Amino acid sequence: MSRSMARGLLAGLGLAWLVFLGFLVHQELRRASGDLPDFVRYPYLEAESCRRCHEETCRQWSASPHAKALSSLQPRNLSRVEKIRTCLPCHAPQPVLLTGLGKPPIPRSARRGEGVGCTTCHLGPGGLASARPGARGACRPVHQPALLSVELCQSCHNAHGTVDQWRQSEWSGRGVDCRGCHMPAGDHSSPGAHDSRTLSRALELSARVDGGALQVVVRNIGAGHNIPSGRRSRSLDLVVHFQPSGAVERFRFRNPFPGEGGVNTQLPSGKARVLSWPLPSGSGSARVRLLFQFRPGQRDSVGTPVRECRVDW
Repeated sequence: MSRSMARGLLAGLGLAWLVFLGFLVHQELRRASGDLPDFVRYPYLEAESCRRCHEETCRQWSASPHAKALSSLQPRNLSRVEKIRTCLPCHAPQPVLLTGLGKPPIPRSARRGEGVGCTTCHLGPGGLASARPGARGACRPVHQPALLSVELCQSCHNAHGTVDQWRQSEWSGRGVDCRGCHMPAGDHSSPGAHDSRTLSRALELSARVDGGALQVVVRNIGAGHNIPSGRRSRSLDLVVHFQPSGAVERFRFRNPFPGEGGVNTQLPSGKARVLSWPLPSGSGSARVRLLFQFRPGQRDSVGTPVRECRVDW
């Protein structure tokens, strides 16, 4: 047999093998789909399949950071290749229940624009998973207690140590987990750093004059993890405006990117940070503010106001 004929035979065998694999996948999906309605499509990557029956839940999700996980992906100091390798697994993941609870997620190639969609959490080996036993629906939901576990969140949200921070906090010992704050009453809008009310409940700010200095205390009273947590681009900025001098002082709570320099100044759960600055001469006042920033170095006007107080002397 000539070399060209051998190559042709190998190519033909390879093509036949791919066709056979495609047939097996098609048969498996047909078997799994059973008598499901036409609008439910495997591998359940489209949120529209769920919206037919879960309009309110999908509305909440559509406004959530999960739905915007891909569009919000703008890490600094990373090349395009590095972003795909390090960020896509969590910002456009395959179903966590299929890849394994607590294990690093795997990026998907289809419908990445939906970010962290319905099937990221709700598709398991037996089909669509429900946290409620006895749930009924067109998609034939299967009861899966793992949906209520911290390990489900850990797959993505421990990439920057957030779940480990929670395990070391008093909230873990009290049995208050991720859902207690981020999915109250099953709310799929997932309030967190993108919600000013959630931020204000998590932080306490106080200031007073002590021995010729302005003393400011910032406490993490409501978050079961560091503030800020998650992506390293986030920061909590303490900004102090002195009047009438016009002087401005600031302190930034943040975990820098590798190679960026600086130290980790995140505020751990249940901890406080005390800062002080000498008072300008004469009488005056200080406006003290906490601002949450999603990208370091942004103007104060872009930040989310969290807490504010004023001191006169």
